[in-house]
Amino acid sequence: MRAVIGGAGEVGRQMARVLSARRNDVTVVDTDETLLRGLKDELDVMTVTGNAAATGSLLRAGIKGADLLLAVTKNCEANILACSIAARFEVRRRIARVNHEEYFG
Repeated sequence: MRAVIGGAGEVGRQMARVLSARRNDVTVVDTDETLLRGLKDELDVMTVTGNAAATGSLLRAGIKGADLLLAVTKNCEANILACSIAARFEVRRRIARVNHEEYFG
C-alpha cells in the first residue's frame, strides 16, 4: 500500500512507524526539515518538505496513485483541505485529524 502522511509530529511519526513496519510505501510531508530528517534517519520512509495542504507538495509526495492519505498536522483546516485535494486524485482512503468541535456540526 502507498500511504502519504501529512504531518511529522507525534501522531504522524507514530503512523509512519506502524505503516513502514508493515512494509508499506510511506511518504511524510511536513514544513519542518529537522523533524523530517530525524524521521528519515529512524524509519524507512520518504520525506517531502512542504505544506501538506498544498497540491504541489502532495504531488511531490506521490498522491497520484496513493491508497491512503493521513492528514494529521496540528491544523484542522489544513487536514481537511489535504483530504479534499486527495479526493480529487481519487485516493480511496482519506483520514483527517480534526479536534475542534465546530467542525462536527
